[in-house]
Amino acid sequence: MRSSRVPDRALQSGPECGKDSMSHAGRFSVRKSKLIRDDSGSVLILGIGLSVLALAVVTVVINVATLWLARSTLNSLADGAALYAAQAVDTTLIYTDGLGTELTIDSAKAKNHIHEYLGLSAVKQQLSDLRVDHVQVESNAVQVTLSARAHLPFGYFLPVQVERIAATARSINKVR
Repeated sequence: MRSSRVPDRALQSGPECGKDSMSHAGRFSVRKSKLIRDDSGSVLILGIGLSVLALAVVTVVINVATLWLARSTLNSLADGAALYAAQAVDTTLIYTDGLGTELTIDSAKAKNHIHEYLGLSAVKQQLSDLRVDHVQVESNAVQVTLSARAHLPFGYFLPVQVERIAATARSINKVR
């Protein structure tokens, strides 16, 4: 005994079957509607799509966090270099003219202090291709601009190519 919803005479073809018979096109539409209603495997496709999206979001977040950390490190290094350079006080002026109201910074000593500070092994290991872009020494202030190369762990996912990051710090000597 057959357990089918379609009667046996509907499966027959030809003019002798009458109005109750189902044509070949009708049987095809029944199969097509069954395929459309059948959603087996669609959850797998959705899961794969969401996994790819989650992976892309994680890699972008890691890249942004790496850039933020490198920028923060470079800011700290620029602050340290500027503070160390501001300690390069021209001592000959203090001995000849007295202390006065402001400490004058020796330009050559300040630049040497910056390179000495950045030459320390602990500083060199923090960022790659660290450069001193600009040093401006005024009478009682030093401004330092540093740059470094940012290496992103998943750089191919970030649409913007980041060549170098830069940071500027300024330190002022005041006598109180």
